[in-house]
Amino acid sequence: MRLTRNSLPAALLLAPAASPAAQATGVDAGGIGPLLIGSALVLVAGLLLARHAAPFVGRLRTRRGRRRLRAAVAALRAPLIERCILPGIGDGLARIDCAVLTPAGIVCIRALHLDGTVFGADDAAQWNRVDGVERSSFLNPLIQNEGRIQALRRVAPGIPVTGAVVFTGRVDFAVAPPAGVLRVAELTDWLARYVRDNPAAADPEAAWFNLRAVAQTDAAAQRDFDAQLSFG
Repeated sequence: MRLTRNSLPAALLLAPAASPAAQATGVDAGGIGPLLIGSALVLVAGLLLARHAAPFVGRLRTRRGRRRLRAAVAALRAPLIERCILPGIGDGLARIDCAVLTPAGIVCIRALHLDGTVFGADDAAQWNRVDGVERSSFLNPLIQNEGRIQALRRVAPGIPVTGAVVFTGRVDFAVAPPAGVLRVAELTDWLARYVRDNPAAADPEAAWFNLRAVAQTDAAAQRDFDAQLSFG
């Protein structure tokens, strides 16, 4: 049967011819709108998912970091106290991330559970971190730890107290980090050197007993500390 214009269905006669671009891509003008809308919805959904997943990922990173920190200290069989609240300056409170008892004294550890590349100098007010497209700033942990060291010295007099800043995540340093700033994988050796290079403290067990008597680790003390931060 020979097809003529008069024998074609009316719908075909009225259909517009596809544009050269549509012929090349296989997408006609009527399909571009739904395609763009679908892409936008996928993008929005991805952003919302990332926003809501960020706190969950942060909690996982923190728990993982604390486990790594405990394991590094356990390798030396050293007693530790985690996340304890102590009297701070004036009527304030200080939270110690981790206090470790060694024969040479107490080590006050400021733990940061971060990934990425860290930029920071010992005298800078803030340090910076870059992890892919994620960027953030945080207080200089060396300066921050000084107040915590002073709080430990007040409740455990007569024993040396020193500080260390420990990154528990996968971090690189843009330049050589200041003294006392290290990765968690380096902590065991760092503690061993600290004990080896310093004289034994006088009666460290008594100082540790005093610290444990004052340190608060219950949920109420944590809420009081968080309220202090919110008020400030």
